[in-house]
Amino acid sequence: MRILASLTIALLCCSPGSKAVAQDQPAGTVRTLLASGHLASVVDLPLFLRLYRARLPAGQHASYQGANAMLYDLSGTSTIDIDGGAAQPLAEGAAAFIAAGQAVTITAADSEPTDLLLFLLTARPNQGRRLLSHPAVAQELYRTPDPLPGLKAGPYEFGLVRLVFPPGSAAQASAYCVRLFGFCARYCSCASASAAAISILA
Repeated sequence: MRILASLTIALLCCSPGSKAVAQDQPAGTVRTLLASGHLASVVDLPLFLRLYRARLPAGQHASYQGANAMLYDLSGTSTIDIDGGAAQPLAEGAAAFIAAGQAVTITAADSEPTDLLLFLLTARPNQGRRLLSHPAVAQELYRTPDPLPGLKAGPYEFGLVRLVFPPGSAAQASAYCVRLFGFCARYCSCASASAAAISILA
């Protein structure tokens, strides 16, 4: 029996329902927060959620500077430096939050290429320029067709969470994900992006 693992991306605000959803997950589920970032406001402009998969050849580096983003390492190992700071390792299965406007350089290990997922929370419905500089190659996997509805004034946390379900809980895990995504859609409107991430990583 294999262990079911999935990623969920969530834009969360403080609300009574969030605790109820967390308590309703299948027994034995391991929930790990991989990265999070504080957003002071999400109502200044309409926001869209976009999901990309990118590949960086071995020994090469690429730069990113743009909207708030979550960077997740699917395979390979890499390092990232933010705004010219010291290089930080990003191992397979690890994630990092990139705040809007920060200049980031991603470098793949010499031994193998790096595959990445990037979740962007952006006011631009269409990406007019390259997501990552050459030689990285990025492919858009999903975008919300309309701005995220229902967002209210106040601080939010933008987080990437890994859920690991115990063996033999496939049906229960699927039902929980439906309830989780329904909650996200009601409060955060991120259900479709969460489903896209899970289908990629299943």
